[in-house]
Amino acid sequence: MQVVLIDGQKTLTMTSMNISSHVNLSHCSLCQGDTEYYCLTCEQNLCPACKMKHSIHLDTKEHNIRLYKYKNRIPRSREPCKNHPNQVYEMHCNVCTLPFCVDCQEHNEHSVRDVMTVYKEQEDIINSISRDILYTLQILLVKIQHDFVTCKNKSASIVSEIAEELELVKDHLDAVSIDAYISRKGIKRSLTEKLRNQSAKLRKHLFKVKIYDNSEYKLAHKPIQFLRFIEKSRFSHIEKTPVLVQHFLLSPTKVDIRSLIVLLDEIQYTERGKRTVEKEHLLRLMSVPESQKLVKLKKFASCEHISSVSRDRVWISERNKLVLVDIPTGNILHTLNDVVDGFWWGLHTLNTDCELLYISTDNSIKKLSNDRTIATPVYTLKGTSYQPKSLYCSLSTGDILIGMTRLYKNEETGMVANLKENSQLAIIIPNDYKHHTLFKDPNYITENNNGDIVVSDYWRGLVVTDHEGNHRFSYKDTPFGSRLLPRGICTDVLSHILVCDFFTNTIQILDKGGKFLLYISTEKPLGPLGKPCSLSYDRDTHILWVGSWNSTVSRYRHVNRHLDLTGKSSCVITFYTKIKLIYFRFDGYAKGDKRLKQYVIILSFSKRKYTNIVHFYVSLFKPLHF
Repeated sequence: MQVVLIDGQKTLTMTSMNISSHVNLSHCSLCQGDTEYYCLTCEQNLCPACKMKHSIHLDTKEHNIRLYKYKNRIPRSREPCKNHPNQVYEMHCNVCTLPFCVDCQEHNEHSVRDVMTVYKEQEDIINSISRDILYTLQILLVKIQHDFVTCKNKSASIVSEIAEELELVKDHLDAVSIDAYISRKGIKRSLTEKLRNQSAKLRKHLFKVKIYDNSEYKLAHKPIQFLRFIEKSRFSHIEKTPVLVQHFLLSPTKVDIRSLIVLLDEIQYTERGKRTVEKEHLLRLMSVPESQKLVKLKKFASCEHISSVSRDRVWISERNKLVLVDIPTGNILHTLNDVVDGFWWGLHTLNTDCELLYISTDNSIKKLSNDRTIATPVYTLKGTSYQPKSLYCSLSTGDILIGMTRLYKNEETGMVANLKENSQLAIIIPNDYKHHTLFKDPNYITENNNGDIVVSDYWRGLVVTDHEGNHRFSYKDTPFGSRLLPRGICTDVLSHILVCDFFTNTIQILDKGGKFLLYISTEKPLGPLGKPCSLSYDRDTHILWVGSWNSTVSRYRHVNRHLDLTGKSSCVITFYTKIKLIYFRFDGYAKGDKRLKQYVIILSFSKRKYTNIVHFYVSLFKPLHF
């Protein structure tokens, strides 16, 4: 510090001491932005925008993300009891909804559970909100905003149309009054002429009546002369009243205003119940699908068919060998030895209970229990001319679609049958007594979300019919200028049809109407011999499993969530952050005796117009007390 002279006055000033300080700033691992969050799963620093995308992406939505300042925080497994500091909370009272220790005697007669079990349940609720429900809410808000704009524009359009109708009505009313005014003189002349004629007729009639009247008075005392007068007179009959045509009655017309309003009012309000978000609005088709993981199977030459069980387990078949494989380790968990020897057949599938259905050596369809101990015959085709080759269990009805062949006039013909839950078999394509050329060899079969039946026939291409067997379209020629050589097929939640092309080493994606959308090239990740042979789509994780000719199993991501939601629903993003902050307070029973009241969430979420949404999510926290 030193004294200097400024404007004749002494002033104290600070001198530089050459102090250097080093500030270690952490940047986002994805975009070099400012770090506010940290992902414990993939060990990455995240800025708010990347954190939102990280939480939305299907591959990373289950990652453990927390505030960066809590990066190294390790929650205690047990908290000390508030009333008995020497003890820890071990149990949770279901009646009082409070944790307690072994020395707390007031809960002895109540229903209790382990405190960590309750903790895990509430943690799963919060994780479900942060991973799925809040994303759905964001999509719903975007739809509401879109509907609001659409409704506003539609209302303006209807108002404009009503104004035009009113203007037309006004023009017609004006035209009617003008016409009446123009024709008024003609109407007056016509009425005047008629009235004048009627007046003259009436005067003439009165003159005749007076003649009779005078004759009656003159000859009243001479009856005989009066009668002779009547007989000689040319007026043989005297009418009491002459026949006169009634003139027109002019009166103004009354307009029914109420009926006119009803006629013009085209805005109708229809109550449609609770607003929901369909799955096709939650996901989108990626422009560049991603290859995620490759696994080389042991003791397999090729993967002719594949059925996904979970994120890490799949059933894989090659000829008469069908095994359950754990993908992370490559270990074979189970092997079936009574499988039909089928070359490039889709001979197994999973039902809605995740039980395996497969074609056995005696041409019967069997169901393997979840514990893999009992194989129960579902239907048998033994002793018939039918040879089943492919199976698919409908997710909507539970029926089993069977692709099979039979000899018809010494020629093999393809057929599709529907096996219902009551074990009744019905031929869909074609009729039993009708020959057709729709397909010859239905090696693989699946069903789309709209009920369409999709068949992969190596000789006929990709054939699609409706659920009654009516042909919709066939896909034979690819955009690459080559003929389609189809193998495995599947459909996804967006009703896309995916088919393996053995000739171009690609997986081609079509919409439900047969229009080509894009393709996935497998030659680079799988190599020149890695021709895609089989497909399976996991509807829980939205992962596409691909089995190849060189015994490689790979995972692809071709659909994902909408990642660009930032700014479209900032209110929800704020709420999302508040929920995560509550989770951090909740994690590890911080200060175990504190309770999460409903007003905590409501006060932290100040947007009044979304109060109902907040109340909905607050209701999920009702059993949560500390």
